[in-house]
Amino acid sequence: MHALVAPYHVAYQALRLGASIGIALAPQHGEDAEVLLSRADIALYAAKAAGKGTFMVFEPSMEARIQERVRLETDLRAALDSESGLFVFYQPIVDIRSRRVTAREALIRWHHPQRGWVSPAEFVPVAETSGLIDRLGAFVLGRACRDAAAWADEARVAVNVSPGQLGKGTLTTIVEAALTTYGLAPDRLEIEVTETALLNDVLDCVADLREVRRIGVRVALDDFGTGSSSLSHLRVFPFDKIKIDGSFVKDAVTCRNCAAIVKALADLGERMGVTTVAEGVETQVQLDRVAAEGCREVQGFLFGRPAPSEADKPMIEVLNQRTSAPVPVPTPAATRQAARAVSVA
Repeated sequence: MHALVAPYHVAYQALRLGASIGIALAPQHGEDAEVLLSRADIALYAAKAAGKGTFMVFEPSMEARIQERVRLETDLRAALDSESGLFVFYQPIVDIRSRRVTAREALIRWHHPQRGWVSPAEFVPVAETSGLIDRLGAFVLGRACRDAAAWADEARVAVNVSPGQLGKGTLTTIVEAALTTYGLAPDRLEIEVTETALLNDVLDCVADLREVRRIGVRVALDDFGTGSSSLSHLRVFPFDKIKIDGSFVKDAVTCRNCAAIVKALADLGERMGVTTVAEGVETQVQLDRVAAEGCREVQGFLFGRPAPSEADKPMIEVLNQRTSAPVPVPTPAATRQAARAVSVA
């Protein structure tokens, strides 16, 4: 490994190669050449997943994980084909002063026929790596527009967009189709993107967001403050809303630095004319803190957990009676890992 990554010199420049290695041994891991190569490849992917620049020796558990992932992909594809077992839940976003619900974030949930409720942190990454993310995203968007059109309070609906959905030039077409099909006004839809979604092909991604905003849809920057270049993203695109990551909100009560960050972001939003939302508000103390620091809206368990639409509630109750595990509510860390895509809560 050290020899592979050692620098070499070309035209007075020092260049380095990165390397990951997967190892399968005979006869422990097989005696057939094809089997050994396959298992070495499995170990290679495990090495890459571990952070690259390392080596991994094949273990049976690696193969078991891949087989489970393939089964999950097959079942998710079937669920999308039949639109069976997939639901969209909604969590309110509330104006701090008036206590009025201004928007609801759409969050995907999946009830597997045998496994029960599957966490979004588990199946959303499968959708992204298997090419199913566009279909899953379109499903969430369609359901969100359909349900929001029936809300009496006419609150907006917020739908997350995965990095895999951006930069293709197709987002606006999908959004327009959903709005037209269900008769939802464009200004009642918010598209949420994370900073992770903007790290690759930023110009193409921003072009997609500009087209969506051109037709009247609002765009929000989610989990703000956790990315590597937050301020540069605010410079390249005029977001309508900034959602301050819940990790800052949680620690703002006890950590002066976190409280100062929340205040700085709220002040920044105020000067830019952008709505600031404090995510992950679970207690009255946290609410009082983010309100004192200048945040305008909040989202979190204090004001409501994700809940199904009125039309889906009877089915959800039946499914919950069949399984001992409740609908999963991902932790903030799991949410950030999985999500970034199609509203994973």
